[in-house]
Amino acid sequence: TLPEGTDSLVVYDKDGIRITAIRVIHDPVKPAFGYRIDYKGRSISISGDTVYPPAFTAASKGVDLMFHEALNPEMIGRLGQALAQRGRTDSAKIMADIPGYHASPEDAARSAKEAGAQALVLYHLVPAPPARLMEPMFLGDAGKIFPGVKLAEDGMLVHLPAGGKAVTFASGF
Repeated sequence: TLPEGTDSLVVYDKDGIRITAIRVIHDPVKPAFGYRIDYKGRSISISGDTVYPPAFTAASKGVDLMFHEALNPEMIGRLGQALAQRGRTDSAKIMADIPGYHASPEDAARSAKEAGAQALVLYHLVPAPPARLMEPMFLGDAGKIFPGVKLAEDGMLVHLPAGGKAVTFASGF
């Protein structure tokens, strides 16, 4: 755990690899962390579960690639209403609670933009879009805030060649 009042701390620095733990907001779970990894002039940050995270955004300044979790509150709200109508009150309550500790796609895009990230991939998608047709609905206005935002998908490969600036995507399948 990080010392009180500390938002980020280098937790590993050996053989050219630097890993920084970053305090994020995932109440009621405390502590919760995101990470930044720097190696050979390239960098990524991984949000972990969090609402819009000012400390994570600050620690991610200039990263090549930000991985950020995202929850679509409107879709979750509709899912919660449908569950409540079917008498699934426990599940409906969960759907009402979880937006309070996850970032929307727009908040994730804002974090990447403010950090000056070169690329953004949203992961831990809630609810996971069941088909590509639903992806624009899930993203909402995130693409207007951070053009080129991508949704993580099974088999996604991301390449950040050392000594360069390119961030490229491919499929492992």
